[in-house]
Amino acid sequence: MTETTSETPTERLKGTVKNIQTEQGFMFVTAEKTGVDYFVHRTCIEMTSDVSWMYIKKHQRVLFTPSEGPKGPRAIEVRVYE
Repeated sequence: MTETTSETPTERLKGTVKNIQTEQGFMFVTAEKTGVDYFVHRTCIEMTSDVSWMYIKKHQRVLFTPSEGPKGPRAIEVRVYE
């Protein structure tokens, strides 16, 4: 018997980097539409040849997939856009 799930893909949100702690490996982004702050661990950043963790700056715009972490809202699959 196969199991079916009713999960639907989560919409990616636009946001802005609010606070970044490069040495600790995390940052917070604020969703544009809701104003909710999301925690981002550096391993959740989608790196490209042009973007690496060390080059992300405060106020930079990002796209991300919202999720729920153990301590609250968390952003995954984060990438810089513009």
